Amino acid sequence: MRMKDVKKLFIDFFPECQAAFEAARDLREIRVVCMTRQLVMGGTAVAGPSPKLFSVFLDDCGPNKIGVIKEIRNLTNLGLREAKDLADIATPYAGNDEEKPVGKPVRVLASIPDQRARDVATQLRGAGAKVRVEAEALQR
Repeated sequence: MRMKDVKKLFIDFFPECQAAFEAARDLREIRVVCMTRQLVMGGTAVAGPSPKLFSVFLDDCGPNKIGVIKEIRNLTNLGLREAKDLADIATPYAGNDEEKPVGKPVRVLASIPDQRARDVATQLRGAGAKVRVEAEALQR
């Protein structure tokens, strides 16, 4: 993974730290920014309500299972096998394999900001999946 990709990933998850991530020159500096953000968000230094984090759940792949698997791979950077397994678990008609739970909701992404969660849900719905977004309870 290139440094540019790592920065983009962290900016997606922590948009309030965008300037610090763009100024970072290596992974150590990104780690320091993340640790500082975690300390500030966990302590009393932040005024106002805490930002809400969301999880995206895949309830069903719909008729276009291959398209949904491709979207899962693009969104999560999972391999083909892992993305297919997620899709199989969420699909009620996944086959005759008795070992896998079938037809259960699967968490695709967790602890992401509101806008990113809506974007992910829109992309998965565009591929034909049934998706829901749920707010997570923040732990202090």
